[in-house]
Amino acid sequence: MNENSTNNPFHVVFIIKGRYPTEKAYGITTSAMIDELEKLNFKVTVWALGESKNKSQNQVRHYDTNFVSRRLLEYSKRDSKFLNIIAWKIAWALILYANRKSIKCQQDTVYWTRDFFIPRYLENSRFSQKYVVEVHEDPKFLHFLTRRKIRKVVFAPISKRLIVKLNERGINDNVVYSPMGISESTLVDDSNISRYCKNIVMKKKLLVSYVGKLNPTGYSKGYEAIFNLLGDQSFEILIAGYLPSEKSALESVIANYASNKDRIKILPHVSHREALNIMRSSDFLILTAPKSPRYLGFPLKALEYLSAGKIVLVEESQLYREIFGSSFNPYWFDPSTPESIIESARYSLQDVDLEKNLLVGKNFAANHLWNRRVQNILQALQF
Repeated sequence: MNENSTNNPFHVVFIIKGRYPTEKAYGITTSAMIDELEKLNFKVTVWALGESKNKSQNQVRHYDTNFVSRRLLEYSKRDSKFLNIIAWKIAWALILYANRKSIKCQQDTVYWTRDFFIPRYLENSRFSQKYVVEVHEDPKFLHFLTRRKIRKVVFAPISKRLIVKLNERGINDNVVYSPMGISESTLVDDSNISRYCKNIVMKKKLLVSYVGKLNPTGYSKGYEAIFNLLGDQSFEILIAGYLPSEKSALESVIANYASNKDRIKILPHVSHREALNIMRSSDFLILTAPKSPRYLGFPLKALEYLSAGKIVLVEESQLYREIFGSSFNPYWFDPSTPESIIESARYSLQDVDLEKNLLVGKNFAANHLWNRRVQNILQALQF
């Protein structure tokens, strides 16, 4: 990144489809990006839905909405049926149209968004504008963006799978691999890992935690694999982060393990800070793979788990093989074999290289800090 970037006049404007601030993944990611940009003295504005308090030094502006767009937004929240998705898309188009003058008036602006249509919609030849399009899902309609050349768009896919999807749609230039990140403050000290390795082998009861949503978009995140650990009396399990809409399905699964209900604990959705604390206080963490071929992303908790310096039991899958590559070899388990996860956990406790392996995992996470992500994207924007 150019050393003069801290003095450049560009204004970064985040265009968000939802509310902000929020504890949802997009809110955590956005806040991290903003914090790093502010450290580089960029002025930042966030356009978002709904009423919320301003974030420290950022000016959060709310879209103007009319009766029609508000009713469509309310309708779209009912579930994920086709008509509700269409309602959301129409509402978003109306909101953008109603706010076009306010958003477009920014001079010398970097627009930062997850919406592929924003660069075409906001292109203004009078001003110097650049665009960051974060790619978190299959860019099925990318041809609408590329039909007319936009002067400066940087695509920031969060996974290698999404890079392949972009290439399939003819996008090969200005693509910056931008996986999820963590803050440096989340990394535990090496000394904590050393103490943990000495203490865990002496514990008779071991807490294994799954932290996160269960089936937020109609497919399971794979959390069910954690119940296989109940086959060993030394393990207790904690599932933290379920949504109200997920509770009944979770309780139905737990009913199958009634004889072990005293070894099962569940917690509803918690704040991001509380989630990190649960990770740090657990003995083991379980990293499962989403049960859907549509999932092309990069699980943020893969990095957060490793940053906690605890044993992570990872589901054998192409997703995690691609993420970790040859950089890190976690304790794998086969989801098709119930005994596999118990065997993996037992093996980790007997591994003479346990501490060394956990340090490698922590270093893998340390190579994915938010500041590095921001710097790579800014460099592609030629700052």
